[in-house]
Amino acid sequence: MNPFFSGIAGGLAGAANTAASGGGWNFLDMLKGAGNRALGLFSGSGGGTPAWLQAAGLAGGLYSGLQQQKAANKALKMQQDAFDFNKMLSQREIDRQNRAEQNLYDGWNASTFAR
Repeated sequence: MNPFFSGIAGGLAGAANTAASGGGWNFLDMLKGAGNRALGLFSGSGGGTPAWLQAAGLAGGLYSGLQQQKAANKALKMQQDAFDFNKMLSQREIDRQNRAEQNLYDGWNASTFAR
């Protein structure tokens, strides 16, 4: 760290702590107390995550899982539709080729060259 900035940071922290050691007001302790009060909603009695926040996380995970399943089913349906369409096109092409081959065979048999 730059010695200039570390000196400034050290000087500010030293000034705040000097006021506290002399019985004055300590800004850093005030910030810690305000933060602990504000975050009290998000910490359990033992300092862990409270049950309501765990339940909210579980509900969010379940909702996310259901949405993923819906999206996967939708993608599967689209893939199945594309497969069915391509299968139909392939079958049409096979039928067209068979008809052309049959027409050629019938035309050859009806001609005078086949005799």
